[in-house]
Amino acid sequence: MPYLLDADWIVHALAGRPLAVGVLDQLAPQGVFVSLITVAEVYEGAFRSSNPEAHLEKFRRFLRPFHPLNLNEPIAEIFAEISSPCAAEAN
Repeated sequence: MPYLLDADWIVHALAGRPLAVGVLDQLAPQGVFVSLITVAEVYEGAFRSSNPEAHLEKFRRFLRPFHPLNLNEPIAEIFAEISSPCAAEAN
């Protein structure tokens, strides 16, 4: 079963946190994807950092083995449903 990374997992992996790195290593054989929205979120964080160039280079290297996932309307709707405050309150 393939997996979709979110920005938090990427940031933790880039920081070298053992749990994130270990989980990504385990999931890699099954297929790991990164949405273009997540890519944009991590780029945003890199540009806000004290050393954007270093963060951008590190993130670009990190992205190389992953498959980019283009978005479509059904994916955007599911994202909005999961992210809405009403969905968070239901959990």
